[in-house]
Amino acid sequence: EAPVTFHVDLQSLLGIRAEVPRFSAPARYPSVEYHLNVLAPQHTYVQDVLAQIGEASLDCLVRHTLRAVYTGQGVPADKKRLTLELEFNHAQRSLTHEETLSQVQSLRPRLESAGLVVEF
Repeated sequence: EAPVTFHVDLQSLLGIRAEVPRFSAPARYPSVEYHLNVLAPQHTYVQDVLAQIGEASLDCLVRHTLRAVYTGQGVPADKKRLTLELEFNHAQRSLTHEETLSQVQSLRPRLESAGLVVEF
């Protein structure tokens, strides 16, 4: 077999930085997940809705993501239903249902001012 040679430009590889995964200890107390349905105009970007939630600076909110998008029966033609998954956790104790619900309800005015309809 014929020998194979190649050239590696190490200088170009030095500019590439891979993000190093960081360890974070698991939560000491159980998290509370809440699924929130929001009726939004079809042209609404999910990132904008998630940004609204992130900007609310809720005390115990540790994660907020999109779980599902639904269009179809029961949803007006110019709308879509977004199901958002909100995860709450407190570092010092377990959260009660009332505390979590209070934080979720505090999102309502912010989301409604953005033209969304919050469905509880």
